[in-house]
Amino acid sequence: MSIHGNTDEIGYTGIQGIGGWLLFFTITAIIRPLYIAYDTFSTFLPVLTGETWYSLTSPSSLFYHRLWKPIIIFELAANIISILLALVALFLLFKKSRFFIKMWLFCAIISILFIGIDIILCSQIPALGRESFEVLFHSLLQSIGYLTIWGLYLKKSSRAKNTFIK
Repeated sequence: MSIHGNTDEIGYTGIQGIGGWLLFFTITAIIRPLYIAYDTFSTFLPVLTGETWYSLTSPSSLFYHRLWKPIIIFELAANIISILLALVALFLLFKKSRFFIKMWLFCAIISILFIGIDIILCSQIPALGRESFEVLFHSLLQSIGYLTIWGLYLKKSSRAKNTFIK
């Protein structure tokens, strides 16, 4: 396989392989499931193991709201699904599979949908302050930006087109 201008065994020409901006993208793709796992662990472990779960989900509690339980379960499930999808995408990336770009786009869109659903669900709980929604909207905008920038790169880049061919 060549780096510049030569034809490889399949007939593609141009730059190939994980390098340039694709290397930077790959680093972010590796960090993503690690970050989601860390965030999930640090957020949900205290909620699920302490008095917090009882105080949010027990009807006799002052902090109770009927949506806390489904929201917590949804967020935990969404994070686990996101980690698994990101790991599948990473596998396809390192395999240089032609299915990688579609899988990555699917992961990015699912992430945006999860955040959107979370915003809708959380908006039903009056106890959540403005700061919670600012964090969620920031995550939503960040995910949309991530999809836009890297999605365009993966779709338009000759390096990406020449790399993900197997």
